[in-house]
Amino acid sequence: MTTLQQYLNQKYPSQEEGKFPARLLDIKKFNQERKEQGIEEKLEGGELDLKEHRLLTEIKICGLELKSPLTKLELDRQKYLVKIILCCNQLTNLDLSGCPELIEAELGDNHLTSIDFLKVIPNPKKLEVLQISNNNIRPTTLDFLRPFINLKDCKLGLNSANKDYPNRIEENFYNRFYGSLEPIENLTKLEEFCIAGTDVEEGIEYIPESITNRSHEGSLEDSNIDPNLSTPNNPNANQNEALANFFQNLLSKKARKYKGINNMERNLIDCQVLRPGAKVKKIQDELRPFNYDILA
Repeated sequence: MTTLQQYLNQKYPSQEEGKFPARLLDIKKFNQERKEQGIEEKLEGGELDLKEHRLLTEIKICGLELKSPLTKLELDRQKYLVKIILCCNQLTNLDLSGCPELIEAELGDNHLTSIDFLKVIPNPKKLEVLQISNNNIRPTTLDFLRPFINLKDCKLGLNSANKDYPNRIEENFYNRFYGSLEPIENLTKLEEFCIAGTDVEEGIEYIPESITNRSHEGSLEDSNIDPNLSTPNNPNANQNEALANFFQNLLSKKARKYKGINNMERNLIDCQVLRPGAKVKKIQDELRPFNYDILA
């Protein structure tokens, strides 16, 4: 039995700069190297200490590529790290305070219970991708997103592409985000956003237009949207006209092209209910009068 830590230390015996430095840690590549050596058995996960590997630019460790998932990761100072992908492990916490260049963090399907680790990222304006779907985050509003003004991809809710999500719900294991979408108002570069299965329940007027502009060019000439249509939370006709125009763009021909594809694979807001009693249904119901295709 060989652990990932043992394999890494053997592959990069010296951590001195300029001498056998580890710059890319990719578990798929490690597995391929071992297969070429005639070793089919996957590496064990468990605890991994990368404090001595300070020249890393990317870390890609999907738990599905390990014999057993990671349970703990020590990073310390990683001043060159721009991408970290740790999906499908069993991490309960992560310290990103030593990662000033971080652009992408994919941490879905772990055991994270708090978003506090995001509050210590040195340069939140650099982060463009944040994926923490299918964790177990305790009740939290979306206020923590305010500093991440350059986010393009943000996944917070249940990932319906993971067929195991119903089991997680039965075990009461899911992210408990709640409240309003107001904190994302200034995330003007946002292109993909998932709040499926959460209790985020209001604030569709704060959805950034960038979601429309990148993925759904133009508008439908044959749209059935009534610009004077009122909704429970927005009875004012003028406000609803603005909302109607906004969601008209979401209903472009390109959007129709993707009808039937999992919402997680579209550049749309994923607000599927998925979980019994999820309050995100209120947002889904508010979008429905605008003919917004919110269901997979």
